[in-house]
Formats: sequence, C-alpha cells, structure tokens
Amino acid sequence: MSPGYVFKRNEGELDIFISFRAAQDSTNATDTGDGSTSLITYHAVLTLDAFNTRNKLEHSVVPIASDGQWVCFSQYEEHSLAHVRLIDQSDTRVVPLEMTVLHGKTSGYFTSQQLYLVSDELPDVQGFDIHKIKNWSIGEPAIPSTVTMGLEAIPLENKVFTSAKFGWTMAMWQQDSIKLYRESPDRRTGPVLWTSIEMQHDYFVSDFCVSMEHNILLILSHRKNSKEPTTIRMVTLPAESGSDSPSEEWIITELDSRDILRHCNFIAVSSKEKVILMTRTEGCWYARLECIKSSESRIAPPILSLGPESFPKYDLDRVTAVPSLEAVQPALMSPVVSVMEDDLPEDFLAGEELETVESDWLVHPLGGASVHRIAYGISLDVTLLMAHVDGQTTHFIGAATTSRSTVRYYAMAVYERYSKDLSQRYICYWSDKSWYQAWIRLVRRSAIGRLPDVDRLHQAIAEHDDYSILKDVTADTTERQLAALRLGL
Repeated sequence: MSPGYVFKRNEGELDIFISFRAAQDSTNATDTGDGSTSLITYHAVLTLDAFNTRNKLEHSVVPIASDGQWVCFSQYEEHSLAHVRLIDQSDTRVVPLEMTVLHGKTSGYFTSQQLYLVSDELPDVQGFDIHKIKNWSIGEPAIPSTVTMGLEAIPLENKVFTSAKFGWTMAMWQQDSIKLYRESPDRRTGPVLWTSIEMQHDYFVSDFCVSMEHNILLILSHRKNSKEPTTIRMVTLPAESGSDSPSEEWIITELDSRDILRHCNFIAVSSKEKVILMTRTEGCWYARLECIKSSESRIAPPILSLGPESFPKYDLDRVTAVPSLEAVQPALMSPVVSVMEDDLPEDFLAGEELETVESDWLVHPLGGASVHRIAYGISLDVTLLMAHVDGQTTHFIGAATTSRSTVRYYAMAVYERYSKDLSQRYICYWSDKSWYQAWIRLVRRSAIGRLPDVDRLHQAIAEHDDYSILKDVTADTTERQLAALRLGL
C-alpha cells in the first residue's frame, strides 16, 4: 500500500487516492501478462460528514495533481510515465504526457487552461494544454508541453497552495531562496514570479507552507549544529507581484532545550481555526499552535498547546528495536553494469578494490549512497561502479537501472576540505548515455547540475544523532526518552 494522496476538490470536500498492489487471489487483480498483478489506485471523497469510496483506477499510481475531474499520475505500473486520466471510471483513456522523469519527484497543478508540472530533476516548468488533454484519442502520441518556463536552477522541492478566494500559488524551494509564482494574467503563458524570500544560512529548513488567506509564508527552521529550540519564521508577503519587499518576524517556540520539534518536517495552517500544525510525518504525534487573530488578514505569534504532561513514556526496549534509516540502507556495492579494466581512467578503483572506499560509500547519512538519495532526491538504487581518492577529493561513479529498463549513470565529487560546509562538499551529475559522459559533465561542469539539498542532510544528521542516543543503553534514560519523543516513535 502507498501513502495516501489528498487534493482539495472544493470547499468542504477532499479527493483521496490510495494505491495497492492487488493480491493474486483477489477478484480485483489484473494479470499483467507476466504472472504478476497490477497496481490499483482507489479514489474516495471525504466531506465534513461522510467518507465515500467512488471507484478504482487500475495501473496508475503516484498522483501529483487533481482538479476533481482529472487526475495526473507520475507512474504507470512500475514505469515512470506522466499521464492524465478522468476520475470517472467510465472513461478508461490514459493520456500520456511528453515529460521524462526517471529518479525524482514531480508536482503539479491544474488551471482552467493548463496543467503545470515541475520536477526536482528538470530545470523548467512545463505546461500542458487542457484542451489537448480532453481531446486526446487512443493511439495518438504523447502530448508535448505548450508552455516551457526555464528556471535558474533545478528546484529542490515544489509545492502548490490553493485558495477558493485567492487562486493558487506555486512555491519553489531552491538552495538559497523560496520563490513564489502566481498564474499569469495571460493564462496561455507560464506562471509569473510573485516574490522571492532569501534563506538564512545559519538555519536549515525542514518544511514550509503558504497561507493565502493570511498572506504569510511559514518556514519551519532549525539552527545548524545547535540544540537551540526550533524556530518558525513568518514572512508577510507583498500584496502584488513586484510590490513592497516581504517583511518578516520570528516566532521562537517556547520549548526550552528539549527542542521537541527538532525532527518535525511538516507545517500547515488551518485558516478557520487559526492554528499552526506541525509533525514528523514518520511519527505518531503532532503539535498544535494556537494563534490569536490580530486583524482580518494577519495572525499574531502563536502559543504552543503541548506541555510536559502530554508527553508519553516510552518502552525503550520496544522503540530501540525500531529500524532507523541507516539500518534499512541497502548495501549498494553489486554492479549492474560491467566495467572493463581497459575503460578505467587512471588510478580509478573498481571490483574488489572498492572495498577500500566501502565505508565512505555506505556510511549514513553523509556517505555517497545516502547523499544520492537524501540530498539529490534520487529514488533509484545507485550501485557503485568505480571510485577515485586523492586525499582531497573522492569521486564516485555509479549506475542505476530505471523503471524503463535503461541505465542512468551518476558521477559525484566529495570535497574533503568542505567537511563543515555541506553546500560546497558535494556535486553530482548524471547521464543516460554512459558513465564517461557523466564523468565529463562533472569535471567540466558542462550541464545544469542540481544543487544538493543540504537542509535534508542536516535533518538526517539530527535524526541520526537522536537514533544514536536512543540505541545507546548506557545513555541517560531521560535523554533516551526525549530522543524517542522527538523522533515520534
């Protein structure tokens, strides 16, 4: 079963999509021809007083956008394929889109004229004409994008926030800023920049959200290499694109040195209740911050409604057995592509020689395998093919088999002199042609590269530290209890 995906249908109604792999003895199972069973996505509608299951959409999984009538998916069975379907089960057309994303995440939003898609793998926003989608016929080729808006850099993350009154806002998180976009007055063109908010380099960000009703951006921030309490940065947004610069104020959560919110990676605003909600998505509790209404369009600094009496006591033997991320990290040393000895660059290691760099590759969270997944959003299992170490820089060259049975090659440099500056320590390029092309791109910086998401690395380091405390049976019991609480186990 996949995580549930939720989209706002209209005021008071939510579309919910949950994907399953049909059991082999299930009456719903569809034979795919090779003896396996298909993936099925179930659609339900949640209202204020009911939860109604509507229908199922076979083969399509990982929904990324919905307007209540159409839904866009990023995967068809095990294959990466952006496509659109009507939610109504009577229409079984699968409308393919000409957009190739093999290892990253895609997000999007429907407007009356366009379906906009953004990936953390591609340096642009692509718009697909709704009229062409509606009129596509079986047998026709994939629909190309009609709007392409180039970006300065590949975004680390993209979110879309909607409001029945204020329309939609697209928020792109890049390493040094969060850029907000709105729909162009000419709806046939791409989104237009609304405003840009610079990041604070002393902090790492674990999540952010926009409340269009209150015209604010909330950024869940944590000071790097510090046990200081988690901070919410509240930015008041300008009324119009290009008008006054954003103003801001800081909200320090009153949680003393325990920093209960250290690993929270989700923040949202409930506009009607005037509360801010935060949680760790892998955890079992959430924090609710009460806000006092100070005007029609703004909220005052909130008060956290979570006290020591609310904290659970943990069975440390039970939670210590919970696998942390590093415990389930696959051992990515078996090559998927053979490399001939004659093809190796001078002084490169391969085969059994890779044992000398095994720890540098597998250590969590700052080893090569983990950095590919955490900092670069690469969902594929990257296998180490060769490496080069000269005392100052470690080069890893790896490969991964994609869902289309092709091979994507990765070349990563790790600069030891930047051990305390993660934004400068790593750089990664890839190629769908050969490992040598990926290597040349790395050496020459000859293509647009994706900057590492160092915020995710800092977050992984903080989680790793608490897992280490939790699993240390000689550590102070109170500290182990707090570690378990922060992790939400």
